[in-house]
Amino acid sequence: MYGDNASSYAEEHRPPPDDVSQSPYAGPSHAGAPSSYRNLGILTRDIGILTGNIGKMLRDILILHRDILKMSRNIGTLYPYAGTLLRDIAAQPRSNGSLPRNILTSHRNIGSPHRNTETLHRNILALHRSIVMLPRGIMPLHRDIAALHRNIAPLHRFVGMLPGNIGSLPRDIEALHRSIATLLRNTLTSHRSIATLPRNIVPLHRSIATSLRGAMTLHRYAGALPRDIATRNPSRVSPSLIASTQAMSIPSNEPDMTIVTYRPEFREAFERLNRTWLVAHSLLEPADVEYLQNPELHILFTGGQIFCALQDGEVVGTCAAIRVSQDVFELAKLTVAPAAQGRGLGRQLSEIVIRFARDAGASKIELTSHTALVQAVRLYESLGFQHEPLPPDIRYQSANVYMTLSL
Repeated sequence: MYGDNASSYAEEHRPPPDDVSQSPYAGPSHAGAPSSYRNLGILTRDIGILTGNIGKMLRDILILHRDILKMSRNIGTLYPYAGTLLRDIAAQPRSNGSLPRNILTSHRNIGSPHRNTETLHRNILALHRSIVMLPRGIMPLHRDIAALHRNIAPLHRFVGMLPGNIGSLPRDIEALHRSIATLLRNTLTSHRSIATLPRNIVPLHRSIATSLRGAMTLHRYAGALPRDIATRNPSRVSPSLIASTQAMSIPSNEPDMTIVTYRPEFREAFERLNRTWLVAHSLLEPADVEYLQNPELHILFTGGQIFCALQDGEVVGTCAAIRVSQDVFELAKLTVAPAAQGRGLGRQLSEIVIRFARDAGASKIELTSHTALVQAVRLYESLGFQHEPLPPDIRYQSANVYMTLSL
């Protein structure tokens, strides 16, 4: 029974021919198929051969099984004869007592191969069932491989169309490379332009902010000017609210020195003298730079004044009165060149600023300084300035001294 099934199964799953292109699972055309595709056809053929060999082995096992069954039946037929022989011998005289025992032993030996043969028969039957199931497991695998074989055929046709398209691929890649290189150069140029943009915007932003603050301050003072003129003595108001650009000479305690109001030609000396001592004490800040580079806008235009000490026509000292509000001035930018120090010039400049603020109707003068400037702080104390807590909106980040003088 099993031999017939195995033979029919092997016949149904005969392996494909050696030429893969003639396989029933092959696509329409496999000429020039890649090696992996040919290997897949060979694998399908080998599985078919394996299936046929398993069928042959199954037939051989069935033949062996039938032979063992025949031998078992023969032994079973022999077994009753041996029993009869044993009983006949047992009926013989006692002189032959040893013979029954020998025959009984032979009988047992005959029975033992019979039992062993039955065990072998059961084991072969179990092996036979396992082998019968093996083709059933191989069949789905064989079908899957055949389906894969069929699906590869369209892929092979698609790959066969690639060489014509690949011929133009190097040219396309080269054009793409040139486009990317151009894009990269344009990106780098844009990046440089964007990188310089903050540097250009920052000065512009500072200038706009400075102009805005100056315009707001001018607007406040312009609005208050009619009230000031109406309520104050004109002799006190006119020279102090808007500093005149006309030079005004003030006698100095030193015969070879003269203190004058600011003139445009003093701008370079004003910036140089103040920047030198600020840098020397590591106190230069952006707020200082705004005042030093454009004193007309930040000091004079808002109603303040700058006083310069001249020696032989050269600026050797400066001090500024910066208008903070209608009633408050700031004493700032006090500096004396090293060659002119020790002659009381700093005190004289400070007293002129105090007098200027008082004549302008101010009620208070304020200043900011640093504890490292010991001599300057002592000068301010001797002029009547009092120490106060630092205000929260102080302009200079490095300042740690704030003093005021009530007028």
